[in-house]
Order: sequence, then C-alpha cells, then structure tokens
Amino acid sequence: MRFKLLMLAAAMLVALAYYFTLPSILHDLRSNPEIQMYLANPDLTFDVFSQCKKRVENADACYQAYSAAVQLSTTKNCSVEGIALTRRFKLLVGHSSAEVIESEISRDCFTAPK
Repeated sequence: MRFKLLMLAAAMLVALAYYFTLPSILHDLRSNPEIQMYLANPDLTFDVFSQCKKRVENADACYQAYSAAVQLSTTKNCSVEGIALTRRFKLLVGHSSAEVIESEISRDCFTAPK
C-alpha cells in the first residue's frame, strides 16, 4: 500500500513538473533566434538547406534551416508572393510531386470556406 501511494505521489510530481516546464520548452523551441533569422531570410534558408541536402557540414545550421523551411512551406499566405514561397519550400522539403503540391496550394488558397 505504501508503495502504491509513493508511486502515485511520484507520478503526480512528474505530471506537475511536466505541466509547468513543457510550455517554456516549447516556447524556447519556437522562438529560437537562429530559426527566426532563417524565417526572416527565406533565400538564405533555401540556400542553406539545399546545401545541407547535398552535404551536411554544420548539423545545427541544417536543423535550424530545415525547421524554418518546414514552417515556410506550411504558411497559409495566399498572396502571389506567399504562394510562390510556399511552392518553393514545399518542393524543397516535401517528397511530393509538383502536381500534389499544386493541388494542396489550390485547396488551401482557392477553395471557399464552408
């Protein structure tokens, strides 16, 4: 009985610590200054990640460029520039054909919401 009580208390302590620390960990991951820099410079992101696909020299830079490229490929910006940027990064990070990517963009931008 004491063991069950001890395990329950330990599980509650872990859950409580997880509840309070996870949001700050996720915030730090999302607000990484290097990733933000890559998001602000799409051409640099494209160049760095394209190079990383060929040869990895700096794994940290490749990871950050990849993270930024994925975010840029999933934007819902339906302006002409936004669609071009989304298409460019979907082709870079995706494993889909151009037709599939075009249908995704068309579905996201040109279908009326219901």
